[in-house]
Amino acid sequence: MKRYSNKTPEDVNKIVTTEIILRAIKLSRKKNRQIFISVTTVGKGTEILQMVWLDNFKPELIFIGYNILLGAFTRLTVHVYEGSDKFHYGIIEIGSNCKFGAGTGMGPIKLEDNV
Repeated sequence: MKRYSNKTPEDVNKIVTTEIILRAIKLSRKKNRQIFISVTTVGKGTEILQMVWLDNFKPELIFIGYNILLGAFTRLTVHVYEGSDKFHYGIIEIGSNCKFGAGTGMGPIKLEDNV
């Protein structure tokens, strides 16, 4: 696309992300709905394959380092539900240069580099 030809990949990512957010806000106003935008920190060179689930309760508690591979159907959950509306939350922190096979499930944990 011509409008992105003189931009760095980081700039294109920022522009496209901003456009998506602005369209979502515009649509939510038109449909009288609320939108929720959340952030998960992901390092450069990370690959997240299909159907990976990042906890939607508190995705801001997930920190993924550089050069990570999350295999298909991996699940990262930061919450534990104990019934009677009781939740406990913890941080998932994954270092750099780690690989996780398909179907891996993790709760709150801190993993060092090269795991």
